[in-house]
Amino acid sequence: MNSVPLALLTLAAVLSLASSKSGKNPCHPNRRVESLGVPCEGIYLPPGMCDNCELSAYDSRGNFNDCQAIYKIGEPACRSQIERYSELNPCDTVRKKQLEDFDDPDNRKALDYFVYSVCEECCDCIPRGARSSQYEERKRARPRTLTSLVRGNCPAHAHYDICRVWPEIRHVTRPGGTLRLGRPKACPKIREWFFSPASKGWAGQDNTDISRDVRNFLGNFNSVARCRRKSTWQRCTDLEVAQRRI
Repeated sequence: MNSVPLALLTLAAVLSLASSKSGKNPCHPNRRVESLGVPCEGIYLPPGMCDNCELSAYDSRGNFNDCQAIYKIGEPACRSQIERYSELNPCDTVRKKQLEDFDDPDNRKALDYFVYSVCEECCDCIPRGARSSQYEERKRARPRTLTSLVRGNCPAHAHYDICRVWPEIRHVTRPGGTLRLGRPKACPKIREWFFSPASKGWAGQDNTDISRDVRNFLGNFNSVARCRRKSTWQRCTDLEVAQRRI
């Protein structure tokens, strides 16, 4: 008897994706191959990764010139961060192999999708209505309003992309930090939200209902990835505005 509601929820989720702007970016046609999830349950994320990996050029509507090269991963500042990530996380043998032949076009596309999966999460947690000129005002606000974990896109991006590259993830921390591997796996919790009535119309939601476990994972990720850093936040906000998402 439970199969019918689940099927309906699955269909609703697919229709929601089709009607939203998610998927416009990136257009990686081989995401299933490029993502190649790894067994890592804990990740050490270089704190400068999402700040140093800058977005490539896009037009006034947020369309990238090459949507399989969303980030400037060939720039030394970004490439060094990906290499540092690989050094810190030997459990991610996929990224290690891709880096070993960085000049291979397929590997570069795969690494671009990896950086997108991780760093675009910052963008999808920008509150609707935000503008890059509001940074100082939102930073001073109590509580701060730079990010919103309950904007529907925030957990949805984690479902579609973070959970592709890190399907077993429990915790993310900075180099030298303590990995809390006793925490629940994030992706099953995020998936529960995605296939629940709470996610309906997630692309337009400002206040979706997420569990404490999902909130803790997303909040911790936003902190470790330094999503609230001025340069990262303004870059993300400008992109989200251009794409008519916020």
